[in-house]
Amino acid sequence: MEPDLTLIGTVHLDHGAEDHIRRLLEEIRPQSITVEISRFSVEYRTLHQDAWLEKLRDLVLELPEENRGHARIRLLERQIRMPYEWTAARDYARRHGKTCLAVDSDELAREELPQWEHTLLTRENISALVNEPDFDLRQHFRSCHEQALQIIHSPGKIPDAVHPLAWLSDEFWQQRERHLAGEIRKTAMNKGPVVHIGGWMHLVVIKQWPTVARILEDLEPARLLARENA
Repeated sequence: MEPDLTLIGTVHLDHGAEDHIRRLLEEIRPQSITVEISRFSVEYRTLHQDAWLEKLRDLVLELPEENRGHARIRLLERQIRMPYEWTAARDYARRHGKTCLAVDSDELAREELPQWEHTLLTRENISALVNEPDFDLRQHFRSCHEQALQIIHSPGKIPDAVHPLAWLSDEFWQQRERHLAGEIRKTAMNKGPVVHIGGWMHLVVIKQWPTVARILEDLEPARLLARENA
């Protein structure tokens, strides 16, 4: 029997994985999709994204031409755009008349997004970004996916002190995992089958910390990693 819940993990900002997500949704054909983004974030980004992008373009044009394609600038542009995880889910839901839900807590977005114009989108920040060493963005994401696969399949091989999930030692982040898992569970109970799309770390099942996947183990979710050229 096919599971009623599928967790699709992503490397945030890796737009190369978007096509894979779209294909997976067409193959799985869920009734509902939940996404690791808050309703506040969707609404605020919709209102401000165009102005953010215009300001970024103006700031980048002030840079020497050789710095305008710097990997850090390209990542910043992706950061201020609507996350591809949401746009892929939203498009599927609209096309097939299904449910698409933003299920993250509003708290983080309410605190961070209104500050971006005064923190991320400043001459000082742009200058600092291009003063860092440039790098190959595709290779960067390939390395991120290799790490994700290693930790999803062998989560206990890394010492807790340097584990990429050590941030879950903080009660604030544990509460967020419980919130996400609760929203996914509620949707699965009422509007399944469900696909949840979110960062790959939430897919790790490890006894030390209450990840979304561990909290939802009783539902026996399938766990997939979205990747470019998959």
